[in-house]
Formats: sequence, C-alpha cells, structure tokens
Amino acid sequence: MFTSRSFSSRAIAPQESKYWTTYKMNAPGRRQTVLLDMSHAPAEDLDFSVLFPVQDASNHSNDAHVDWTFDPGRFTISINDPVEAGGEVLNNYGWKGNDELLMGYGFCVPDNPYDTVMLTLKPPPEDLQTELSRVHPGYFTAGGQWSSERATFRLPRLPTASREAEQIFQDLPEPLLELLLYILRWERGLPFEFQELPLKYVTTNPTGRYYLPQVARMIVQSLVPKLQKLQDVESHVNDPRNNKQRQARVYLSGQVAIIQATIAGLRTFTRSLLKPPMVPGPRFVTLEGLLELWSYRTSTSSVIPFIAGMEAVSGTRDVDVMRQAGWEEDVMVLLLCYIYLEATRPGHSRRTTVGEHGNVAAVFGLSHENGSWVEDAVPEYVDLAKPRTEKQDTGVLDHANALMDVVATAAGRPEIGASMWDDDRWCALMIAELGGKMLQFDSLTMMVPRTLGVGEEARLVMYLHAYM
Repeated sequence: MFTSRSFSSRAIAPQESKYWTTYKMNAPGRRQTVLLDMSHAPAEDLDFSVLFPVQDASNHSNDAHVDWTFDPGRFTISINDPVEAGGEVLNNYGWKGNDELLMGYGFCVPDNPYDTVMLTLKPPPEDLQTELSRVHPGYFTAGGQWSSERATFRLPRLPTASREAEQIFQDLPEPLLELLLYILRWERGLPFEFQELPLKYVTTNPTGRYYLPQVARMIVQSLVPKLQKLQDVESHVNDPRNNKQRQARVYLSGQVAIIQATIAGLRTFTRSLLKPPMVPGPRFVTLEGLLELWSYRTSTSSVIPFIAGMEAVSGTRDVDVMRQAGWEEDVMVLLLCYIYLEATRPGHSRRTTVGEHGNVAAVFGLSHENGSWVEDAVPEYVDLAKPRTEKQDTGVLDHANALMDVVATAAGRPEIGASMWDDDRWCALMIAELGGKMLQFDSLTMMVPRTLGVGEEARLVMYLHAYM
C-alpha cells in the first residue's frame, strides 16, 4: 500500500456491470477466476481501493502533468512532460496535503503547496448551538449533538508574496470566519444574525469589519497551543534515524511552518492597526496613545484636567508610573468614559448632528476619507440608553462603584477647576457599560514599540473602531 497509488473501484468497473471479475486461491494454492454478482450489492460496497501492479507504483510529483484514461479492460496513464532516456516517469496523485500522502502512501512532500493544518473549534455555548442548528444543521449529528469533527477547518499554506495585511482573511476558510463571528456576537450579548456571505461582511461591511481583530485573536489563541505541541514533538525527531522518522520530520516541519505563517500573518494585520493620531480609521491604542489621540483631535486643554484628576488619586501624573503601579486598566476605563462625557456634554460644539452621541467618533479620531465624521464610535454592544443591568456581573459593578470613589476624589479637588470630573452623569452603570465592556471585549495585550528606547514591550491596547 505504501508504494502504490490506489484508485477507486468505480473508475474501473461501470456501475451497471452485473458481474465483477476477481480471483481467489483454491485449496491446492492455485489462483482461480471468480465472477461476483454485484447487482444487489449495497452502494457503499461498490467503492473500494484497487491497485494496478507496476503501473500504479510510479512516484508522485506535484509538478507532473498526466492524464488518466479508464476504458473497459484498460487503464492508461499519459505523460505530458518530456522524459530523458533513463529518467524517472512520475505520476501525479492529485492535490493532496502531507497528511493524506503520509497516511495513504507513507511519504511527504517538503514545502507541499497543498498542505493544510486542521483547526478544530471548541463547542459553542448551548444557547448559541440552538441558533446554529437552525441555519447550519451540518455541524450537528443525527441526534442533534454538536460534532467537533464537522467543526474542523483546514488552514492552507499562505502565499509567500507580499500582500496587504488584511488579505490574510481571504485565505482563511469562510465557514470558520462565520462561526467565529457568531461566537463573538454571542459573547457581547448581541442577537444572532445569519450572514449569508460572512467573508464579504467582515471585510467590506462597516459593522462587520469591527470583528476582524477579534477574529484574528481567536484564531491565534487556538493555534498557539497546537504549535507548541508540534514543536515539542518535532524536537524529538531532529535527527531522524530511518525513513519513517524522516517523513515524520517533513510532515511536522510543514505543519509548524503553516501555523507560524498564519500566526505571523494575523499578527501583522493587528499590528497594522497601530496608527499615528493623524491617520483616520480603526486602530489599536495604548493608554498613552489614547491620550495622544484625544489631544490631537481636541486640544491639550481637554487632557490636562483628566490627568490632574488621576494625579489626585494616584499621586503621580506620569502614566508610565501609573501603569507600573497597576492602574493601567482603571485609567483606560475612566479615560474612555471621560472622553465620552466631554464629547456629549450639552452645548459641546459638533461638526455634525448625526447620531445620538454627537461627535464621539471625532474625539476618538475616526472619520470618513472625505472629512465628515462617522456617526458613532461606541460599539454596538454598549447600550447607554438602557444599560443591561440584568447582564452586568456583580463583580464588575462592585469595581465600577470603586471607580466612582476615584471620580469623587478628582471632582473634589478645587485646583483642577471645572472639568468633566464634576459631570453629574457619572455613575457605576455607565462606567461598567461603556469603559468596562470596552475593556472586556476590545482590549488585548500586544507587542508594541517602546515609548522611549529601542525594541518592543507587551502592552495593553484598546481597539477603537470606525463605523464607516
């Protein structure tokens, strides 16, 4: 089996054939011809692997151009490439990845362009499964149970040519993008919405594009443990001692290369969202980056009262010192709320009047290419009109109440003067619904360039999305 190319029996015996010819050995050890009546055989019994001795033992090449012809009683392979005298005649087994080649024929092709990595997602939450069963019953068994095997996707080997960072999503399985999109919306408490064209939705629709960084993050998080396991196994076959180990080494190296390329491509996309404040559009920002963006879009005079209020609580106005003291997440949450309150305060000047929240988008630095401000930069899962208190975690509200003490302390400092710290719209529900949810759903840790010095460091970043 490991040296022959098997074919389906359907290719050599027409379905309407009543009798199939086969052979068996009789008692004296002689081969005897037997006619099998297959007219009443089940359909699955009519499809099995067959071998063509000698002819089917040709080695495989992805570059070989061959034609297979099946005629009654005859099988022909036509070679469409020149072969030098004494040279090897190569067959082409088809577009097969190394997993299929290894299991079926016992060999692998280095840098196989048809190689793939299997990625299996964990079962979605049960209430989401109920929604999925209506639109995608194929993910479930006949008994209605979630099938992890059916929720397994093939990640291809990515092209080596230089491309735009976002193009990586064109190479990922569209059903995978769709399923991750549903999971992300479920996590945010948003209603289920079937997407007939998920790739188009997440790459061209203004609302759908919001999910791209989170989709990238989820795929990377799923691949990293798999990569670590493969690299651990690969380390044990660094010095293969036989052909089996050599083929295993080729297979493992290919799997590792595909995963590394996929992770690198997705991280390149997320890093492309680290933009300077003068560049409009979706972005990742550090705490310092958000302060810089706010200052650039409004004025430094808006930033100073906020920093003064944080100094009143933390004892420093150095953001780096605040971060080292463990204040980074709290400062980010309060800053998001402060910006929102300032941008929506009564009488605040606005470039446009669209949207319930005025020019929040303008303060966040998000705009159309033509210069008009987008309608709203607050994510759709934030409901400030009717905070979903029934879904608020008790611990989240307790922490939001603690942050209200910070607000009260900052508001009580007369030296700060009039500022948004005095705004009577501050409340724990607003902090939890806006800043708290954005921190929960739209922040992550990313390697970013150091503010001072050379190299990079792991930092908390917040994703700010433009609804274009």
